[in-house]
Formats: sequence, C-alpha cells, structure tokens
Amino acid sequence: MNKNVMLSLMSLVALIATSAYVPTAAAANMSTSMTSSASWSGANAIQGTPEVRRVGIVVDYHPGQDITIADRHGTEFMFDIGSPLRIVPSHRAHLLGVGAFVTIIAPNNVPNGHHMAVGIVIHPSVPPGFVGPSEPGGGGGGPTPGVPTSPKESPPPSGPLTPGEDKPPESFSQPVSPPLPPLNTITGYNLPSDFVDWAIPIRVAAFETITINPLETFTPVGVVEIGSDQSTPRIYMVAIDLVSTGTEVQGQLLPITTTDTLNVTFQRIPQVPNPERTNSPYEEFQVLEPAPDSFSTISAGGVCFVATTADGPTKYCSKPSASDESAQLSARNSFPSQYEQLQDLISPVAGQFGLENVIQLGQIISMQEDVQHILDCASTLTQQACGADVVVAPVTAQYFQQQFNGQFGGDDGDNGDDEDNGDNGGNGSSSQPTPITVGVVKVLRPVDTFGDTIQPGDYQIDYWFDVNGVFYAATLTGVTTNNTQVTNQQVPAVPAALINAPNSPPQPPSQISACRLFRRCVFWQSSCG
Repeated sequence: MNKNVMLSLMSLVALIATSAYVPTAAAANMSTSMTSSASWSGANAIQGTPEVRRVGIVVDYHPGQDITIADRHGTEFMFDIGSPLRIVPSHRAHLLGVGAFVTIIAPNNVPNGHHMAVGIVIHPSVPPGFVGPSEPGGGGGGPTPGVPTSPKESPPPSGPLTPGEDKPPESFSQPVSPPLPPLNTITGYNLPSDFVDWAIPIRVAAFETITINPLETFTPVGVVEIGSDQSTPRIYMVAIDLVSTGTEVQGQLLPITTTDTLNVTFQRIPQVPNPERTNSPYEEFQVLEPAPDSFSTISAGGVCFVATTADGPTKYCSKPSASDESAQLSARNSFPSQYEQLQDLISPVAGQFGLENVIQLGQIISMQEDVQHILDCASTLTQQACGADVVVAPVTAQYFQQQFNGQFGGDDGDNGDDEDNGDNGGNGSSSQPTPITVGVVKVLRPVDTFGDTIQPGDYQIDYWFDVNGVFYAATLTGVTTNNTQVTNQQVPAVPAALINAPNSPPQPPSQISACRLFRRCVFWQSSCG
C-alpha cells in the first residue's frame, strides 16, 4: 500500500460535510489559476463572489465563440468563450458539446451583456433528477425538482463529482462592528428546528489576516458566539498563544457583547498539505487551490482555528475536557439535553444499517447545508429558518480501517485482525471500485447540491476507492421519508487541503466548515482537513 493510501487509512473517521476547511472545489477554484480576477475569500462570499459558476447541460456550443447551458430549472445562460480556455479534466475534452453536463467558470464582469467563460469542468454524467433544458412545446426534460423517482438506483460512481457552488456564510446573532479585522466565512453548529430550548450552540469565524506579534502572549484569531436562550448573545474575540510550541497552549475569549473573560486550552496541531490533492490521478482534484492562511471549524466538542505560524499552518482546537472554561465551546457539553436528542435521532439510523456498534455518538455533526436555507437563516435568524438540514455521525477509525484493509491489505491498527468486509478475502487487492462505509446521516429537509436534490431520509455514507486504493467519490444509500429506495446517489466530495503533520496529536474527527455537503473533509488524526 502506498504512503498516500496509508495517510487516508490511518486518518479517516468520516464525514463529509464537516471539515477543517476544504477550500472551494475544482469547479469553484480553477479560476484562480486561469484569470487575474480576485481570489475567493469568506468576505467576498458575503459581498458576492468574484466569479460566476453555473452548472448545467450544454444546449448550444460554438467552439472558440460561445456556449449556452441550461440549469436544473431549464433556465438558459450564454457565455462567450475566453482565451485561453481551461478544460478540466483534459481527458474529457472530447465530450464538450451539446448534452454534456458542465460547470462554467467566468469572471464576475459582464462585458457587452455576456459573461466570459474562462474554464469549463466536464462532469462524467448528468445527475439523477436533473431537469435541464425544456422539451419542445414546454415542460422540463426530467422529473419535477425536489420530487424523487422510485426507486432511485445509480451504478457505482465512475469518477469525481466536485461541488458546483460554495456554501454561503451564516451570521452572528448581531453585527460584530469595527475596529475588529475583517472575518472569513461564519459557520455554525445548528440544531434541528423542532428541538425544545432551541439555540445555535456555536458560531465561529476566523480573521482573514492573523498577524503574530512575538512580544504579545495572545494573538487575536477570530470571533466565536456561544448560543444561549438569554436575550443577550455571548460573542467573544478569540486570542491564542501562537508563539508557544507546546502540545497544549493557552487562549482567552475576550468579551464583545458580554463582560466575562474566559480562559481556554487549545491543542496545537501542526498541519501539512494533503498529498492526495496534487498527487491524485484525478485532474479534478489536482486543480484545487491550497487552503487559505486562516480559517475556522466546529466539532461536536469545540472549535478550531488554523493560523500560519513560523512552523507553517497550525491548527488550534479547544479541549472540552480541560479544567478551565474550554467546555463552553463544546456544543456537546454546553447543550447536553439537545445533544442527547441528536443521539436519539441518529441511533436508529445507524441501527437500520447495522452500524449501531461502530458509530461515534460523541462526534455528531448537526448543520445547515441547503444554500437557500442558509441565506434565509442569515437574513431572519429565526428558529424555523436556522434549523439543521442534516445530522451526521462517523464510524470509528478502527471500523474504517477494517473495511479498507479487508480490500487493500494492511494492519487494522487495533487488534491485528483483518476483518474482511469485502469479497476478496482480505488478500490486499481489489479488482473493482470499492465502497467503504464512513458514517450515517439523517436528512431533515431537502438539500439542493450540484444539480441534484438530496431528499429527507436515512442514509449510509460510502467513500469510493479505485482499484489502487485511491479515493475518488462519495455516495448515499438508504431510504427517503416517503419510502423511496436510494442507491449510490453521488454527492460532491474532494480531498481535504491540509492533514495533520506526522506525530501531531489526534483531534476531534468530525468538523463543520464552509464546505459544501459531503466533501471528503473529515478524517482521523493525520488526514484531518
């Protein structure tokens, strides 16, 4: 097994929708290397992205001149062809024509009323349920958006599927005014809207620029809001000792809307670039841009900030078990009754798939994922608008390793027994693409993602590896609330930008970030994004 496979193996615990930052995917990021337009940042996401990204079916194409696509609602968009034009992946360039399913990248300017296409991502196939162009005489070219077919069976994924749009930022409960520095994307741990004593337990955002002053003990890194049922929100500026090189460092929460200062302990976790991006055989992953200099994430047990230090990118994660006030940054610890309800929601889902004994009920992620729902929450901040879309729980690292090693060989890392969950007898090889179960998810409301809709229901999450043990896709298999069977519904997934440096300590494996649904963003230890 090669080194990259071992990095994945030793570090996954799963899940998707949650990461220490997985930057914008190929379709959303390749413009950085193709144009001179401003690069994406969390602030730009609030004010409007610097480029246009449209996903759809090609309905008209004149090479070197223009291209027209129809989105999932049948609305058509025309783009002039720019020069140079980047086509990704290059081996699908011959498929570019009428009927191809693509993402168009264009700078956010409109000369002569037309956008200029500078990049085109060609996807393997049209997702199930995508409406696309209207048929002659009216009517869509597919089923009604949001209404699943029965059953919804798909073959194993043939290649990567990368997100076609960014997940927009959430909002704090009230504006955080200057003189604070500009913030990156705000993310939150959202509870389902029907929970009693409702609140958004944690919201967090890193500063766009983190400047370390070696003469100061603490460096400001971002802002965090601790939810409560009180009328006054508890919003703090987070400052961490970024000069210390110890395994644990000290930090403070400095009051913005409250009067109390909290002392917190952070784990210091050096990071390195993930080789699975630049070394991947899949060109869709090779064009992903690196992680930004700063970003923030949320896990069930706390918050994390990444800052660029003298030793390179370094992650600092709060410790809920510390003797100081760090536990207040843990949704699991600060909202125990609501967290128990999350466990009650996800346990039956795990039982449906025979995974009740391998799911980490202490690492549940609860979040919003539908773009429109996030925008509604940011504008109204009401209970109904801000409820979670999905609740997710990962399998243990040991269970993932047993599955992976049963297909590709290796040591389980716990009891030395290779529990073969595949058909090859654990002989260290796999002749077919291999699904590895990484978690379960309960979808609470429809989520539109990359031209397809994930319907409410209970699902098992699988990551797919090719015959060489290289990750390339993620799928959902399960049943919707109206009893529609779903098999291998592909969802966007990309490798994380950063992984833990060798010998760095473990950290909470499931995290929320600004990434779109079901990217490959959550891992155990060395491959945590």
